[in-house]
Amino acid sequence: MRGTMTNLLPKIPILYECNNYIIINKPFGVYTQPADLHTWFQRYPGRPEGPRYLLDELANTFKREEEEKKNFQELKTVHRLDVCVTGGMLLAKNKTAAINFSRNLKKGGSSGFPLKRRYVALLNDSLKKTLRPTGTLEMNGMVTKYKLFDDQCIILELITGKKHQLRKQLSSILKQPILNDVKYGGSYLLGTDKEQIALHSAYIETRVGLQKRSHIVPMIFNNNGKLWNRQYIDSQGFFCAGITKILTDTWNVDV
Repeated sequence: MRGTMTNLLPKIPILYECNNYIIINKPFGVYTQPADLHTWFQRYPGRPEGPRYLLDELANTFKREEEEKKNFQELKTVHRLDVCVTGGMLLAKNKTAAINFSRNLKKGGSSGFPLKRRYVALLNDSLKKTLRPTGTLEMNGMVTKYKLFDDQCIILELITGKKHQLRKQLSSILKQPILNDVKYGGSYLLGTDKEQIALHSAYIETRVGLQKRSHIVPMIFNNNGKLWNRQYIDSQGFFCAGITKILTDTWNVDV
């Protein structure tokens, strides 16, 4: 199979690289799009260095020749993760791949290069309302498939990709925000980082031509068993067998 596995690096781990894209494991605290600098410096007056941006961090991760660093800065983001969210992101390596992945995200189905994204979330408390084991969440044009692992852990697949979609839907529809997501009504878990919420992009599946690839992304950031309980994630950041099975299964959920 074309493509190479790259060793995990201390800043931005690159999990996979091929001709058309790379898969990285984004830490919390790193922006994938420009931040509002006025708001940022008000919130962090003691940090004169400013926000950390994904492409800059990627370029600085490698001690390479300047031309190779430039190549990392020219990677194209085709989807985003909130600054407080961890996990897998696909970055296109060329304009054709970026256009085709973006086309699929807009139109779905077999348009462009199909891209599937699944997330694992821990809810602030146990679900208090009866919810089918599988189903669809819909709100204001935002559509998400879901499967329950238990009454506090839910696996989600984005069908649309609106700003803060999963965070808004869980808080508004299920009345159960994500653990540590104070912005949407979640409680801060004592002893954890306030800038990290329990939402992780855990699975990315691509199809380019006839080549289909799947990528499982471990949760390795502040993985001390506090925010992400050991019943869900082991000390290496890998999800338990039951969650992994849901992530990699074919979902027969009507949208």
